[in-house]
Amino acid sequence: MISTIIPCFNAVETLERAINSCLIQPEVNEIIVVDDGSIDGSHELAVRLSASNTKVKALRMPVNSGPAAARNFGVLHGTCPIVSFLDADDEYLAGGMSVGYAALIEHSQLSAVKLPCEFVDCPDKYRQHESYEEACRTLGNTFAGNLVIRREVLFALGLFPQSSIYRQHGGEDGVLMLGLSQNFQIGVLEQEPRCIKVHFHANSHSQLYFERCVKQIDDPAFVDDKDEVWHRSMKDVNKINENIASLGRNISSTEKGFVPIWKNN
Repeated sequence: MISTIIPCFNAVETLERAINSCLIQPEVNEIIVVDDGSIDGSHELAVRLSASNTKVKALRMPVNSGPAAARNFGVLHGTCPIVSFLDADDEYLAGGMSVGYAALIEHSQLSAVKLPCEFVDCPDKYRQHESYEEACRTLGNTFAGNLVIRREVLFALGLFPQSSIYRQHGGEDGVLMLGLSQNFQIGVLEQEPRCIKVHFHANSHSQLYFERCVKQIDDPAFVDDKDEVWHRSMKDVNKINENIASLGRNISSTEKGFVPIWKNN
């Protein structure tokens, strides 16, 4: 039913937790762990876990290539009609995937769903800021770690863009989501309890995003490249739209964008 892709880079301390959270989801048929050049034993751990459970597949990138390339590599090795993504330091909560799977089955007009997230371990300077809740909503709508999507739609989008600028500053998942929302309908699940626990950790792209929201200014490392990131993003979104148009009008949804889906709908 569902192929779950876990890109992994030096996440040996949290990877097993992420994999185990997938194993308790009945809808997940295969868990594809794609190691992106780890040196901390992450790949070896994935290999050991794959030996004890046939649902787990341990793959490795030839060289460190970034999360977009790792996700794409995993998708190419998947076999299920629905694909989900989970970061190696996060975890699905019990029953979380059943909600996302049911939404796609019950609402045929949806091309993808975004699972509701519980953000944990965030420092007080973020949680107590007036922009924190809005930042969480925006992050939940743009990052890939809570995405459940029909495989055919993912290929129509051309998978994740792999420009080197995204490896430095993030944003490849935001580009994919923007292209997705401009051509297809995405269900945003509104429910308690949440479906995914997103763990805060320093030096992640999520941490950089929260930092910018709190400071209301761009960090110095980002300022010089801001225009390049923007132009690259728009170029990639336009490419997605052109690809969809070339496939024919029937590939995209009549109604497009994010729509709230309640648990009892």
